[in-house]
Amino acid sequence: MISAIVIVGAIAYFTLTGFGGRTRDKEPTVDPRLVQWVDEWKRDMQRAEIDYAAGFGRIDRITICEDCRAGYSDRGDREIAVSIEQLKVGPQSARGTIYHELGHSVFNLQHGSCSIMRSESWDEVEYAVYWEQFIEEYINECKSNWYEAKF
Repeated sequence: MISAIVIVGAIAYFTLTGFGGRTRDKEPTVDPRLVQWVDEWKRDMQRAEIDYAAGFGRIDRITICEDCRAGYSDRGDREIAVSIEQLKVGPQSARGTIYHELGHSVFNLQHGSCSIMRSESWDEVEYAVYWEQFIEEYINECKSNWYEAKF
């Protein structure tokens, strides 16, 4: 009888905590230099009525790295990083990289699934000129992978 209670309790715990606490109630720590773009991304998700909370909650920190490529996201390490070089290129590149890495981490979007998710960064002018088109494609991809953000 006690073993059945322990088993039921363990199942309930892991179910309620996302199988070992993979998601959190609080948001990730975000480097202050990246907050504006992370906040913009969240507003875009809310406007599109995409529930991103559980996937976003899997992230512990969003940082700036000195020696990475344009950026990276590691679901196992629960971290997203944007290269300091992307910030130096300009705000459009930094924003594009944040959206790209959040696409990987929250929605498991793959390279090539839309313009923002291509393997190489666009330049500042291309981001500025085509952002509305890029974001529409990106939102559609996020919606098509909504289940990735749920679990």
